Amino acid sequence: MRLGKKARANLLYPDDGRSGSPVVAFTVLVSGQIRPGSLKIAESSGQAALDASALKTIRASAPFDPPPRELPLAITVDFTRKR
Repeated sequence: MRLGKKARANLLYPDDGRSGSPVVAFTVLVSGQIRPGSLKIAESSGQAALDASALKTIRASAPFDPPPRELPLAITVDFTRKR
C-alpha cells in the first residue's frame, strides 16, 4: 500500500495530458531498489507516451521501503485523475 502511495506522490503525467491506467511490473530488492532489468509494462494503456510516463513514475519513486525478501510486484499507475 505504501508503495502505491509513493508512486501516486511521484506521478509524472505526459505533456499531452493523456489518461489511462497502465500496469507496471518490477521486482523490489531487499535494499528497496528496483532489480535491474525487471521494470516493464505488464499491461499497456495503448498509448506509448503514457506507458513511458508510468515507467518514469516508478523509477522516480525508488527506493522503496525495503521488503523482507525480494518482492515481485505489478501495480496500476492511474493517470485518470488530474492533479
